[in-house]
Amino acid sequence: PEREDVSGDAQGLGDVSLLGRYTLLMNHSVDSTTLVAGVLGVKLPTGNTHQHNDQGEYLDWHLQLGTGSTDLLAGLSVDHAINRISVSANVLASFPGDGETGDQSHRFGNSVNYDVTAKYRLQSGLPGSSPDTWFVALGMNGEYREREKLDGETVDDSGGNTLYITPGIEYVHGGTWIVEVI
Repeated sequence: PEREDVSGDAQGLGDVSLLGRYTLLMNHSVDSTTLVAGVLGVKLPTGNTHQHNDQGEYLDWHLQLGTGSTDLLAGLSVDHAINRISVSANVLASFPGDGETGDQSHRFGNSVNYDVTAKYRLQSGLPGSSPDTWFVALGMNGEYREREKLDGETVDDSGGNTLYITPGIEYVHGGTWIVEVI
C-alpha cells in the first residue's frame, strides 16, 4: 500500500465548558461524611473548526480545536468518607448539538463519562505537627459514546466504550494546596 505522510497542527483556544455544581445532600457525623451534588453546564463552540493540514485539506473533526456545537451537560457526584477511606463516584452526560468541520456538518454522539475512585489516607497532620496529608488512590474511569454523524450519515466506526484504571497519589499541603499524580 502507498503511504502518504500528511502533517498539520492546530493551535489556539478550544471549546469552553461552563459547569455549575449544587450540593443536594450534605451529611456530616463524627466518623463519616456524605456529599451528593448535581452538575449542570454547557459547552460553548469557541474553538476553531477550520484547521488545515499541510496539504490544505481540513483536519479530521477529532483534531479540530472545536466542534462547532453547543452541548448540554448534566451529571451527578457522590462522595462518602469513613475514617481514612473515601469513595467518590461521578457521572457526566453530554448531549451535543449540530456542529461542523470545515465544510461538513458533524455531530458527536451523546456520551457519558464516569468514574469511581477509592482513596486511603496514609498520614495526616496531627495537632502540633505539619498539617500535610498523603493519600493513595485507585480508580476506574470510562466513557461511553454513541455513534457520530457526518453530513447526516452515521459513522459506523465511531462510538463505543473506553474503560481504564487510574492509580494515584495525592498530597494536601496545609489544607489549601492539593497535588495529584494520577
